[in-house]
Amino acid sequence: MNDPRVRKLSLTGSTEVGQKLIEQSAITLKKVTMELGGHAPVIVHADADIEKTAKLCAAVKFANAGQVCVSPTRFYIHESKIDQFCEVMVEEVKKLKLGNGLDSDTTMGPLVHARRRDEIESFIEKVHTQGGTILTGGKRPEKFEKGFFFEPTVIRDLPKTSFLLCNEIFGPIALVQSFSTFDEVIKKANSTEYALAAYTFTTSLELANKTASALISGMVGVNSFALAAAEVPYGGIQASGFGRESGEEGMYEYMNSKIVTTQFA
Repeated sequence: MNDPRVRKLSLTGSTEVGQKLIEQSAITLKKVTMELGGHAPVIVHADADIEKTAKLCAAVKFANAGQVCVSPTRFYIHESKIDQFCEVMVEEVKKLKLGNGLDSDTTMGPLVHARRRDEIESFIEKVHTQGGTILTGGKRPEKFEKGFFFEPTVIRDLPKTSFLLCNEIFGPIALVQSFSTFDEVIKKANSTEYALAAYTFTTSLELANKTASALISGMVGVNSFALAAAEVPYGGIQASGFGRESGEEGMYEYMNSKIVTTQFA
């Protein structure tokens, strides 16, 4: 970090590490790109196909055991459809098979190390003390003698001041909350400093555009969790960092503008 020959730094990592590296980069005025933490909200409006949406949410949430920067985590479901959503999602989650990622029938593997599992367990303890209903999961699976496994977990109705709603989880925990009005759910979705990815599900183009515009996020997926592609810029804002990877914008992060003026007698 102190070497002036290094002119550019790019990090994909936690907000805390990013803050430290940004501070250190100031010594040599390095150019930096930061793709940091996330706590992605998913807004499911009343007109969405609930069964299809819940199945998709379950599949994507627990991919890589939730250890993905843009993993959907906070699921805000319209109050008229939340019971149906929870029923379908829990049913899908119970179908997941934990095991060795090299086995073809495994659908969710372990966490990356013991510290990650310990932190996930500390989150569950907060649910027990702060409130919320664990619909499925919430503990280590008993059948594994080794490996840092944790059951895919769905939690409903956390109090709005819950630690889990305000902090990145980066693990196999889905938080399901209800909402009644558009303004209410936007306020909830934008209630953290994380702003990497956000998602919304609706059959209305007008409502999709309205929601995407109101969400404070570097990226928004409408009826889809597909955000990353080589041709489009990828990145967040606020506590999720700055700068972009991929796309034309990603190339600019490694370049500097130069102006040359000329005059000949």
